[in-house]
Amino acid sequence: MRRLGKRILFSLIALAALWLPLNFAFAQTTSTSPILGVQNAQRSQYGTYEKAFVKEAEEQTVNTPQGAQHVFAYTLEFRSGNLENTTQKILVNPESLPTNLKPQVGDLLVVYVQPDINQQAPAIFFESYDRQNAFLWLFIGLVILSLALAGWKSLKIPLIYLLSLLLCFEIAVPLSGWNWSSWLIALILLALFALFGSFVLAKREQRWTVVGGMAVSGMVAYGILNLLASWTRLNLNDDLNLIGSWLVVVCLQLDLALALAYGLSEIKKMTGVLSFKELFQTGMAAGREKLISLAPILSLAFLGMSLALLANDALAGNPWLKFINTETMAEALTLPMAGLISLILSVPLISLIVALANARQVSRGVDPMRRAISWRQEEMTTGTADQTQSVE
Repeated sequence: MRRLGKRILFSLIALAALWLPLNFAFAQTTSTSPILGVQNAQRSQYGTYEKAFVKEAEEQTVNTPQGAQHVFAYTLEFRSGNLENTTQKILVNPESLPTNLKPQVGDLLVVYVQPDINQQAPAIFFESYDRQNAFLWLFIGLVILSLALAGWKSLKIPLIYLLSLLLCFEIAVPLSGWNWSSWLIALILLALFALFGSFVLAKREQRWTVVGGMAVSGMVAYGILNLLASWTRLNLNDDLNLIGSWLVVVCLQLDLALALAYGLSEIKKMTGVLSFKELFQTGMAAGREKLISLAPILSLAFLGMSLALLANDALAGNPWLKFINTETMAEALTLPMAGLISLILSVPLISLIVALANARQVSRGVDPMRRAISWRQEEMTTGTADQTQSVE
């Protein structure tokens, strides 16, 4: 309990230390240069994206050549770009705002600033909310919560999250933009994910076993997804959609490989000598139980991503023949089944590799005297049981 209190105190101190510099960075003086009139400028490609803070927001009615018009009056404080530390007032037509964007006082926005060719007031277009601070605080909260509840070992959780972002945005996306083969991209991602994932999550003696199990099962999974997607004429637009679906399966295969490698390693330590056949059968039994828990996770992961599109297709009132053959329904049915088939095939593949690794370690690492002692103890136990039965 005392250790938990120290971790919580450390987390609060870290939050305060991070909050003070961020709060100081936003406390800046500003000057005012208002812009009046409703914007009707056409957007061009010559402009920059900047940050703007909403200081004031109110509804107004202005007179235009078309008559009275209802507008929103916003006072924006710019936080970046050439307009940094200045305040601009702008009247915005509500119909020109992007969907789901309703700026309020205190919001931090991303705006598109387009300079005027006549050196007059620039045109300002609202884009979205600026969520960078929210993302940063979410990650800081994840790290602090992990440290508070599970100690330093829990830093593996945010580390794996950062690894996933690195693989997707720094490797998969650039390689796809360079028109690399999807098979080659999948091979590179699998190698990196297997190496980093196993070296971060697995114990030292189990790392290469996990890497081998993931390498074999991962490529089999990609082949199955590719084959079934082509068979059902699934239009995934580009290779990245297929790779993204495949990465979901690979993550579950990593979980399966870690569970089997750790389980069989512990069984080997407890029982001493086990043959390859016994290890493989034990791995198959454990893998089947693990598969039952992974199956709903995989199914709901794919269905959840397309739930909104499925709801729109269902509510459109289309006939059954059209609804069942839509592209959304095809992805929702094909990808989970392909992933489940891949997971089912992963159980014997990973069990085979883990059993081979542990059987080899047993044959090299077990002392012959230990074999004789364990055999002698079994014989003595059996003899004692037979004598007890004869006496009875």
